[in-house]
Amino acid sequence: MAIKNTDFRNSAMKSLGITHYFALTETGCYFLQENALQVKNGGTMKKSMYAMAYVAACLSSTGLLFKIQHWPGASIMLVLGVAILNFGFLPLYFLNRYRQSGDLVNA
Repeated sequence: MAIKNTDFRNSAMKSLGITHYFALTETGCYFLQENALQVKNGGTMKKSMYAMAYVAACLSSTGLLFKIQHWPGASIMLVLGVAILNFGFLPLYFLNRYRQSGDLVNA
């Protein structure tokens, strides 16, 4: 497999999908932006949404178990689980649904 004349930094950035980076030169620090790769259908948002739902479910169920057993830390876990669910997962879920409904109407 022949490698064309490209430097390692540009090749690694393209393969990892990194589109922004900082450059430090003699004259100062510059924020450089290359051609941004668009994530189709909000893939990053969906991953973070599902991760928040998973964390919220784990905290809530573990907090409930701790509450049943009268162990310390149960209230904190329940409150954090419900807060992550209400202020993290649900707004992202409804935003995703709203964006998808707009895509269906415009299609």
